[in-house]
Amino acid sequence: SGKDIPDFIFQQPYILDSTFYANPHTAADRYFSDYWARFYGNGNISARLFVSDEARFAGDAIYDRGVAAGFGHYVASNITFANRTVIDEDYKHDPFFAGDLSEADRIFGRVNDAYMNLRFGKFDLFLGRMKRNWGPLNSAGLILSDHPYTYDHLLLSYSTTKIKFSLLFAQLEELSAIDADVTGDSISITQIPDAKKYLVGHRLDFQFSSRLQFAITEMATYGGPDREVDFLFFNPANFYYATQRNDQRAMNGKWALDLFYKPASPLSLYLQFLLDDIVLNTDAPDETEKNDDRFGLMLSVRTGDLLRGLNTDLT
Repeated sequence: SGKDIPDFIFQQPYILDSTFYANPHTAADRYFSDYWARFYGNGNISARLFVSDEARFAGDAIYDRGVAAGFGHYVASNITFANRTVIDEDYKHDPFFAGDLSEADRIFGRVNDAYMNLRFGKFDLFLGRMKRNWGPLNSAGLILSDHPYTYDHLLLSYSTTKIKFSLLFAQLEELSAIDADVTGDSISITQIPDAKKYLVGHRLDFQFSSRLQFAITEMATYGGPDREVDFLFFNPANFYYATQRNDQRAMNGKWALDLFYKPASPLSLYLQFLLDDIVLNTDAPDETEKNDDRFGLMLSVRTGDLLRGLNTDLT
């Protein structure tokens, strides 16, 4: 619920200069505001090294897990560079870890964050990898969440005090696929070993007041064995669904609506509604019966200091 409401609350991570540096309420707030201003201030180079050795419990077994992480950060007036590299033994036990685990017995590392961010006035250009979440804070967004490992992407945004436009593009992992060609009573199946996969999306956030925010998002995944980057999806004023139907560009579209409302100081309401694979123009009489529209809904009610020191979150 919080004393300070971030600009464009559904987009994480937040921009530091709009949250950490604004409106300190207590001596502790002022101390940490000044600290982070120095840590991430213009012309500063910051670094950190973290090493740990932990015991992890899994059923009746106890496992030794070592972690080492190094972080470097440089900020100038219009550009930021950052890198966070992690060595973690847990990687070799994670079935979703896509890295090479064959070259060492104990050391498994990954560059988790590495990026350059350019800022010129109201424009931001991000190129690199980091976690992003488009949804309620500390809850995985339905249309873009921070669940996966970080991935390389490009994010262009334009922000004013009331509106923020964002355009995101990423090339995801290549997949093995099957292409089935049905002709009459015969089916021809072709194995595709390395099908390319892309993610692209654009979003508008509206900040009507400190108590009311709204956002709309359209995203698409597309790909294929010989599919290259399609710049048609980079058109910021285009509609992906119309592109799919009118220009015959195959894609899987998703749409989301976000609403944030703070009716009282200790109470905040978050709503996210997701539509996936809607069918508007049917190509067959029973298409909607075979391919139902799919949707998701997330509602979160949060309180801060409803009773002194009591915070609640019901999602």
